[in-house]
Amino acid sequence: MARTRSQDYESIKITILDRAAELFARKGFADTSIVEISEASGLSKSGIYHYFKSKNDVLNTLVSEHVEKVFDVVGAALQTSLDPVKQFEALTAMLLETYSHSKHRHAVMMNDLDSLKERERERVVDLERRVVKFTEGVIERVNPGLLADPAFRRPAVMLFFGMINWTYTWFDANRGMNPRQLAAMASGIFLNGLLATRLEDINDDN
Repeated sequence: MARTRSQDYESIKITILDRAAELFARKGFADTSIVEISEASGLSKSGIYHYFKSKNDVLNTLVSEHVEKVFDVVGAALQTSLDPVKQFEALTAMLLETYSHSKHRHAVMMNDLDSLKERERERVVDLERRVVKFTEGVIERVNPGLLADPAFRRPAVMLFFGMINWTYTWFDANRGMNPRQLAAMASGIFLNGLLATRLEDINDDN
């Protein structure tokens, strides 16, 4: 007879993921043990295995759920307006809100992706590439001339993600500005430069 799930199964699973994310973000996946995860979650080691097959399963669930959330955020941002500038502003705001509210999960995705098994990693990387592709499309619509040369497409979108993807290392929503204000600053800085930058300026060696 199959073992029935308790009514609080999902909440306990979320607690395990939360505690594991904190530990992985602070210590790294390799240096965190199942025993540490179980103690932080208030469960026995065998209790963890009721929810996850292995430490790798915990990591895969964490990273997969986070990248899926980011992918959904990008899709939602594209539905906010037909104006590419407003799309870009919404995208920046929604991504930074997500990163801020899932700080430890985002850190784990950024730092421990290589610890996943190859097939698991490939799935995450595929979703990341789709996020980049959608964002590239928004940037191109903001300034079509800048991205007319294919060589400038990836640098433009990577500059954007380089600006926001690492905010988890220093941004604290409980001190100073909130995520929405940070997003307004980030999109303003990037957009004002994006709108003013011309391909011929970059190509001018003088």
